[in-house]
Amino acid sequence: MLRSPRARFGAELDRLQGLRPSSFKAVVSTNEYPAETLAAEINDLRQALRQKNIPDPASAQLVAAYEEERSRLNQLRAQVEEWRSWSIAGRNEPPPLWEQPRVPAGVPPEFAIYFQGAIEFAAGRTNGARVAWERLLDLPVEERHHRSVWAAYMLGKLDVDADPSAASLRFQQARDLVKHGFADSLGLAASSLGWEARAALKQKDYTRAIDLYLEQESGGWRDRESLQIVAHAAISGDRAALQSLAAYQPSRRVITAYLISTSVSYSEEKHASRSKQWLQAVQDAGVIEPEAADQFALMAYQSGEFELAERWLAITPPDSIAALWLKAKLRLRDGDLDAAAALLAEATRRLPKPEPDHASGSPKTLVESLVLSGDTGDKRLRGELGVLYLQRREFVEALDVILRAGYSADAAFLADRIVTLEELKTYIDQNWPSFVAKRAPAKDSDDKTDNESETDKKHRSDIRYLLARRLTRADRFEEARPYFPAEWLSPFNRLVLDLSQANDPNLPRGVRADAFWMAARITRQQGLELFGTALEPDWQIHAGQYAEGGPSLAPRSAIPESSVLHPTVEEMNRARASAPDPDHRFHYRYLAANLAWKAAELMPDQSDETARVLCEAGGWIKARDPKYADFFYKALVIRCGRTELGTAADRKRWFPQMDEHGRLAEPMPPPVQSTFSGPWKDDEFR
Repeated sequence: MLRSPRARFGAELDRLQGLRPSSFKAVVSTNEYPAETLAAEINDLRQALRQKNIPDPASAQLVAAYEEERSRLNQLRAQVEEWRSWSIAGRNEPPPLWEQPRVPAGVPPEFAIYFQGAIEFAAGRTNGARVAWERLLDLPVEERHHRSVWAAYMLGKLDVDADPSAASLRFQQARDLVKHGFADSLGLAASSLGWEARAALKQKDYTRAIDLYLEQESGGWRDRESLQIVAHAAISGDRAALQSLAAYQPSRRVITAYLISTSVSYSEEKHASRSKQWLQAVQDAGVIEPEAADQFALMAYQSGEFELAERWLAITPPDSIAALWLKAKLRLRDGDLDAAAALLAEATRRLPKPEPDHASGSPKTLVESLVLSGDTGDKRLRGELGVLYLQRREFVEALDVILRAGYSADAAFLADRIVTLEELKTYIDQNWPSFVAKRAPAKDSDDKTDNESETDKKHRSDIRYLLARRLTRADRFEEARPYFPAEWLSPFNRLVLDLSQANDPNLPRGVRADAFWMAARITRQQGLELFGTALEPDWQIHAGQYAEGGPSLAPRSAIPESSVLHPTVEEMNRARASAPDPDHRFHYRYLAANLAWKAAELMPDQSDETARVLCEAGGWIKARDPKYADFFYKALVIRCGRTELGTAADRKRWFPQMDEHGRLAEPMPPPVQSTFSGPWKDDEFR
């Protein structure tokens, strides 16, 4: 509850769209880059040949020849790259044979020269590539419309590491060429922004690097990792450098987004130190920026600078939901539970309506980009409000908020153990009535089940089903029936009928015994679905397959009494009062065994059927609770000792194995000296 959320760096960058607008749009890749490059070249070549009025047959031959040689170059490059990867991995393989492609005769000069440079580049002869591409740029303007941008771009890449200043000029030249109408079929102008940013980073010109990456982002090119690298490097500068970065809005926004986000690679201690340095730089730069004040407040809170967080929160715009959330955490630190709850309630009221289940969009506010322990900010905010309602003993309100927030396990804990059965039934009837199949609602209809989201449909189904099982555990069968899913109505109705007959004293003993036994078997086989608790002890939410550390009272009870948050006496009393009976793992197996015991009580001694009931029912719990199963074993031996199963049990000193027909399924063991101190009387044992 007191931990600070962190922003998602990518989401924060999405909120910066338009900060550095770009006129260069990225070309989104839909294929492997070599294949896309080849396709762009062939398309450009066809256009160039049409502009030169080359006849179609000759044009087609030139294009086919060029495509064949260009494809060979791509294959050779792929083989060389694979060989290099083998060498790095330690494989001693001979290099591939370099059969140099030929530049087809007759292609326009700009394509021939660029292709020759590409061959030199692929062969590792960068000087030859440089000479070719510089020669291309020396051609008359009218003869290099299609390949000038490509040549300038590649010259920049040749220099980006060795001579960043020269590389920057080449990338700027590529963009200037595009502005003057030269072809850019691969979107190299947008790509050059990132490469020039890399050159600026090498020169420690962080402001320029950030500007270029933001402009590239605006054009649709996503390179968040590079912006993280720049921000990480920039924050390591001296005080004067930090103040300069803080004074410039684009760099200030990016570095702030980085420091408050989950992408930070510093240790917690070092991150807090860096954040404090940055906040000081912002202050030294005289920055007063209300629209970003919630970000600075968040950073201060993350760094443990709570008084500074209060000062930034004082100038946040009134519509900042994140500011309300942080204020609530600060009030909670002060121990003011009521103020914290009021602030969180106001924050949740201001949250935008959730998008349809299939829709997604860029976050518009800081709270939409916040995460904590894997939860989105809006979900976590609602969950924390639910915790405060629980602390204030507003149990139904807590259930409603936490259920709608999507914390299914926590909501199940509240619904099964904390909210009383009457409170739960009233809440569900008012808020989650039975879902009616989709229909055109009447004009005066306020049926909230029409057109509800898939998420709300699941909440409705889950909470109603939980109530059905809880009512069943309370033997309130008629009330439970309307809340059961359709697929479980048949076994439920059969169980209710069997229990009704079993408990009818006016029916013959044999009929009642059969009814008890049928109810026992239904309870054993479908007890999880008809009686099971959502969490401990049955874990119906996991189909009973495993248990986990859920939101039980034990870990929360370990919080010191001085803490603001701890289970109240009323909460603990409610949890104890609502515990299943017995409160053991798979408690419905005990219910089934008890029903079987009642069936056996109505059945005759020394009966094969009685022996089968006692043996099978004891087998339901013998592995998990041998002490409890021992009652069934002793009854089997004492009451049915002359039956085949009873004799086998007496000799084995435990339950024998039965086949699917209820008959002995293992060889009769040799007699064992009895341990009973007897003589026993059946009536006394029962």
